[in-house]
Amino acid sequence: MKHIRSEYLRGLSLLLFGMIGVSCLCFILLGVTIRTSPQSPLSELQSARIVWNSQHLSSYRMTVGFGSFGFIGNFYVTVKDDRVVQVESANNFQVDEPASLTTMPNWYSNFAKFLPNTLERYTMDQLFDFAAQKIQNEPIPPVIAWCGAVDGNPTRLRYEVAFDQEKGYITALAYTSCVKYDWGIGLLCPVISDCRAGFNIHDLQPLP
Repeated sequence: MKHIRSEYLRGLSLLLFGMIGVSCLCFILLGVTIRTSPQSPLSELQSARIVWNSQHLSSYRMTVGFGSFGFIGNFYVTVKDDRVVQVESANNFQVDEPASLTTMPNWYSNFAKFLPNTLERYTMDQLFDFAAQKIQNEPIPPVIAWCGAVDGNPTRLRYEVAFDQEKGYITALAYTSCVKYDWGIGLLCPVISDCRAGFNIHDLQPLP
């Protein structure tokens, strides 16, 4: 009886360690995104815009940071009555070029291929309009996506938008082919070294 029980416990232990090993291997190899109630990117954008509009902010100051493979530079952008009235360079390294409404840094010409072509077009309403145009044909993502792929191609060039959960404003917009996933290390997912051009917005503060 003891021998049978010992063999049973041994088999159970082997099964448990095997399951743990398979789980670890899956975590290392796979990259998975799970969405409980997926919406199209355009629907998410429209919902965020409703939240933003409810703030009734027409004057504000924000920091806009640009990057591609790495960080490039920051600007302080001041909006008054829904119009950009001042742009100041906020860089403390890498890029020392002056910024203004009429003088664009030389490096921005690379971003103008994918983003609004001047810093005058960085009011939040203009950014919502720009993003809506770019993602209008993006499909509803699946509930489970391998390597974050929406349509079977995880490295497809596309626009992605992120929002502030409380105030609804756009916090990031990128033209990207980066592979995205929420679970796993994703060693089986394709890797592209330079896959993104975009901006992040933070420190958005209302002005009187």
